[in-house]
Amino acid sequence: MHLGLTKLKSLSVTLVWGFAFAAIIGPGSFLRGDEATVSKISTKLWTTSKVHGSPDPPKPYRAVREYANLKMDWPICVERIPGSKSMLTIKEKSAYAPASLHVFRDSRDVDSATELLRFPGVAYDIAFHPQFQENGYVYFGWNDNKHADGARSQIDRYTMSRGAPYTLDKESLTTIIHWKSAGHNGAAIAFGLDGMLYITSGDGTVRRDTDRVGQRLDTLRSKVLRIDVDRVTDGQTYSIPKDNPFVGFPGAKEETWCYGLRNPWRITVDAKTGHVWVGNNGQDTWEQVYLAKRGANYGWSVYEGDSLFIADRVRGPTPISPPTFNHHHSEARSLTGGIVYYGKAFPDLYGAYLYGDYSTGKIWAAKHDGKRVVEHREIADTSLAITCFAEDRNGELLIADHRGNGKGGFYRLQSTKAQTDKGHRREFPRRLSRTGLFRSTAKHQLADGVLPYAVNVPAWHDGAKAARFVAIPQISADPASRPAVAFTEKNAWNFPDGTVFLQTLTTGGQDRPTRRLESRLLVKQQGEWAGYTYLWDERQDDAVLAPREGAAIDWADGWKAPSRSECMACHSRAANYVLGATLLQLNRDFEYPSSLFDALPPPTGRIASQLDVFEHLGWFALNWEDDDPLKHERLAAADDDSIPFDRHARAYLHANCAHCHVPDGGGNAKIVLDWKTPRNKMNLEGVKPMHGDFGFEKAQLVSPGRPYDSILAYRMNSLGGGRMPRVGSHEVDREGVQLISNWITSLGNSADDVESTARVVEALTDDSERQAAVTRLLGTSRQAMLLADAVQDASVSYDVRRHVAEQAIQSGRPAIRDLFEQFVPRGNRTVRLGPSFDLEVVLSRKGNRQRGRRLFESSTTLACRNCHRSGKTGKQLGPDLSQIAKRKLNRRQLLEAVVQPSKEIDDQFAAYSVLTTNGEIVSGLKEKVDANGVSVRLADGQLRTIPNEQVDLLRRLASSLMPDLLLKDLSAQEAADLLAFLHGLSGDATQPSRDSICPESSAKPSSAKK
Repeated sequence: MHLGLTKLKSLSVTLVWGFAFAAIIGPGSFLRGDEATVSKISTKLWTTSKVHGSPDPPKPYRAVREYANLKMDWPICVERIPGSKSMLTIKEKSAYAPASLHVFRDSRDVDSATELLRFPGVAYDIAFHPQFQENGYVYFGWNDNKHADGARSQIDRYTMSRGAPYTLDKESLTTIIHWKSAGHNGAAIAFGLDGMLYITSGDGTVRRDTDRVGQRLDTLRSKVLRIDVDRVTDGQTYSIPKDNPFVGFPGAKEETWCYGLRNPWRITVDAKTGHVWVGNNGQDTWEQVYLAKRGANYGWSVYEGDSLFIADRVRGPTPISPPTFNHHHSEARSLTGGIVYYGKAFPDLYGAYLYGDYSTGKIWAAKHDGKRVVEHREIADTSLAITCFAEDRNGELLIADHRGNGKGGFYRLQSTKAQTDKGHRREFPRRLSRTGLFRSTAKHQLADGVLPYAVNVPAWHDGAKAARFVAIPQISADPASRPAVAFTEKNAWNFPDGTVFLQTLTTGGQDRPTRRLESRLLVKQQGEWAGYTYLWDERQDDAVLAPREGAAIDWADGWKAPSRSECMACHSRAANYVLGATLLQLNRDFEYPSSLFDALPPPTGRIASQLDVFEHLGWFALNWEDDDPLKHERLAAADDDSIPFDRHARAYLHANCAHCHVPDGGGNAKIVLDWKTPRNKMNLEGVKPMHGDFGFEKAQLVSPGRPYDSILAYRMNSLGGGRMPRVGSHEVDREGVQLISNWITSLGNSADDVESTARVVEALTDDSERQAAVTRLLGTSRQAMLLADAVQDASVSYDVRRHVAEQAIQSGRPAIRDLFEQFVPRGNRTVRLGPSFDLEVVLSRKGNRQRGRRLFESSTTLACRNCHRSGKTGKQLGPDLSQIAKRKLNRRQLLEAVVQPSKEIDDQFAAYSVLTTNGEIVSGLKEKVDANGVSVRLADGQLRTIPNEQVDLLRRLASSLMPDLLLKDLSAQEAADLLAFLHGLSGDATQPSRDSICPESSAKPSSAKK
């Protein structure tokens, strides 16, 4: 990566990276290849597929399309017209475009819908008046971003005919209520059993509550509002119910029912209990669901769900309440609130609140008795972009899928227990040799119909090389048959059910033998994609299916294969799952092996255009005559001097990062990294990081001209918690880091960082200066990144490099340590359990009590003794481990208590947060509350008492003080040793005992926390 060796006087010169990067070249560059070669490629079909079903038990429900003949792209909301057999739906012409209202019959054979109304902006919700049959009132929530007084959300009422054909009286339009809003608009509506209209409003901005309205009561924003639309006075469109919680509260908007919400997406009222449920979109890390209570404060933007967000913002006048459900962004990224189900089709869901996620397609069911959660579970994992849940005329569930290009529409749930699809009853192949993809697995010879292909810009695979193949069993050799692949010019193509993409990763080459590490399968079944990994054995004759949580390959220096959830984190819906199957990536020549030819062409004639070959095989049909070439851009090899330098970097970011960093791609980072986005729209340059600065004083996502102040470069150069890509990679791509760092330098035409690196190299090669230089450079994150770059210089000896790394990884600052782990050989690094692991990995190992004791007493990674005491060791914050014999937990129960410390917390060890009147937050165990104040046991074991007159808010936290991911940085053997130590503790300070590290964690799981 060393910048000091790269002469950056002119960055338009060709750079050699050690492997081919790519860049964008212009229109008219479509590669034709040799037509004679194409015609000889075999059209044999793949008929040997054994990839059916799943190795995991299916979720209890799956999504199946409803109204198969109804074309309805981009639906946002759907509601049944009361007393009828018809549905109203709001849809967009395209994503985020102005919406329109349509009516259609609730019949499976329906094939058309009638437009009733066009909105000037995006509309979100529909609600019918409880007496609709008498008054014909229907209400709509929408956002008018072009209003003369500024962007605003509003609730409008129209009068609608009560029978078919349904029409709206456009002259009856009445705006009931409106508020300023230019993002996070809310505008969801529902009538309560009390006849009142409940309305959601967001904070009205597109970032972090920029206007700071979340905790204010003097605005209609960031709330659930409750108004009476039936009792109005002259000149008014509604009245305020007298029992609203803030009636008479000085300065408050009396419409407020509850507040502290960021972007509430959907509200519903339980038809039997009257409970008001709200789904809320979070910011950085969490999505929330609230059983909305009268007068409650849900914390935004001081809190994001149950987690502190911006501590120094002014609190509202009432205590902050935790969410009913809090979903981490690893499982939900844009929550869609749902409905309470009272249908007949699924008795086990009767009375359950059903809700889902727009980005991941997951659906959950929860039951609540008004005081506590009695059930909470994930019931489906779909590929839908869920925007709405509704009831049809039979009271059964209907789901709106907000997608275009013929994918969008409506879906129902179907029980997987009752499904007749035999594929889910077959034994999923546990060995690669049984998938039907190979003629000879040991020789990696593919079966007939399995086609190799290549992409223009391969993603980084920790230095491994990737061979790629695709198999489509449904394809027909008949040229007149329907094409198997839905071709699209912009994004990934759409493939039929049964398609399998295969990628085999190998290491070695040059002076080392080639060894296969893993073969990854991306499989499409019943409209959904799933990823599986097979690990090659040391003999290289077959590969075995990896467990769900992934696994390390012991014989390959601990090479870590991804978990199935990690696979799908990248192969996401936003990327259309198959990352490389795009025109941009596949528009290239490829050298096809002789085994694919029916008649062997001349030795020099095996190169052909991949697109020509795909058409020859009948994948899709386009007119590609010589006189009408496709005029598309493509990613191409970077050994062309005419390609602008910045396109090299943009192509790298596109291939490695853009599948997540696109709208709806995952997380809440606002950067957009696909190649077609203009540089000034990428949200990179000069932008402060939203997810941590890692100790950089002048941190920006990209600081033009200064890579050592750029978080993008740091994340790529780190192996710790801040690493990007976050999943699937455990090695730094040094050439890639160099490319991006040089690009950042070129943006500002600054040589400062280059000169600084050169000075560091000089200091490292000078014996008299080295030690002082290393000590100084490890003092700040910026200097440490300079040092990490410099040690890669060829003039720095191996011994010096090793010395620097050994000193750096002892740093007490994780942000600095993480920069230098890359210099430790993979085989010498600790194979960590990671954030999720199979308990059997630990339980199957025999632990050593003495090693576990030493780990407890001395590990800085684990730090148990900071809270727990064992004998004379540790601090008394959590339960004394020497006095926990009464519970008599077995090893599994004990391990579960460590891994999931927040199941149900005993009052004695509940964590509390105290907000003082001067804005300070004090967290710990509440010892007592009396006339002297609130006494809290801090994490360092000290007792602190806050006088009552200084206590602004005392709040019990929903999570334990014990970290959720306590074991993630331990190896499986270390965890087994710790478990042996804990399991062997006794009821006195010296004798063994059987009990839990956290007694409160041994209770039944609380379904309110996942």
